[in-house]
Parts: sequence; structure tokens; C-alpha cells
Amino acid sequence: MTGYSIRLFGQLKKCVPSGALFLESTETKTVQEIKTLAERLLHERHADFSLESVALGNAERIFEETEVVPLGDIALLPPVCGG
Repeated sequence: MTGYSIRLFGQLKKCVPSGALFLESTETKTVQEIKTLAERLLHERHADFSLESVALGNAERIFEETEVVPLGDIALLPPVCGG
């Protein structure tokens, strides 16, 4: 399969037991397009999350919202809270 294998962390991981989503695609997409599609998949699992403040990256770097992301393994990284 061609597309994006998306690892989930933090609160996002609690919504998907496998800790991952897969977006099938033969074409590269921007960060914003990936986040929009991932939100739809999360909503299908009854998870009401906005991915607006979530970062998207791969093993090498974090991408800007308008950047095109190469197909492959990526991760959605929610903001970290702590005290």
C-alpha cells in the first residue's frame, strides 16, 4: 500500500488502540491536507479532536503547515502539558 502511516501519541493514541492510522494515497499531500483527513478518521472512531495545534513530522523533522510531506512514515505530535 502507498500512502502515509501515521503514528499517534498522547491523547490521540488513546482513541486508536493500535496507535496508528493509515491514509492511502498515491499523491503527496500538505500537512493541512493530512491533518484534515486524519481528523475525519478520528471522528469515525468517535474521537472529537481538533488537530489544529498538533505538529506533524517524520524521523528527520517537523513540517510547516503548508509544506508537502513525502509519502511514508509520519507522526502526529500533540502539544505536551505538564507540571
